[in-house]
Amino acid sequence: MADYEVPDRSTLLLRVREPQHATVALTMLHRCLGGSADPGELPGARICTLSDVSSDGRLAPAAAGVLLRHPGEPAAWLAGVAVDLPFRRRGLGRRLLQEICTMLRGEGTERLFVRIPPERSVMIVWLVGQGFRVSPTQPPPDLPSMAATRVDAASGRWLVREL
Repeated sequence: MADYEVPDRSTLLLRVREPQHATVALTMLHRCLGGSADPGELPGARICTLSDVSSDGRLAPAAAGVLLRHPGEPAAWLAGVAVDLPFRRRGLGRRLLQEICTMLRGEGTERLFVRIPPERSVMIVWLVGQGFRVSPTQPPPDLPSMAATRVDAASGRWLVREL
């Protein structure tokens, strides 16, 4: 796959890696999302990438997200998701989110939370279109993945999707 060639939908593959094995994806996420926290510092973080099946991991994925969930937790937190600029507006963010939700359902997860900073209101609209709803409450504070992130849970807006 060339650097900016749009992969065929039938050859897209979800890959899940630990942060130490996802350097290229983390670079893309950092470039797209700005100064977000280093996922390698978040216990239980997994990097979910969407790339062509023939990609060997040295090329940046078309889309990637940071997922936090400890085994046995009923909820997960999507700490960041991005589609690289050349691949935007082609349905790849939607596809990544669908693949992540399918994987989480298979693991027994019941809910997926996302926190959106106030300055990213367009993302809220997009997530509502993907089945999320604005959550009247924050995620349960006793979830280990939330407690370990040290994120100001009160800032921004929480959305939740039932899986």
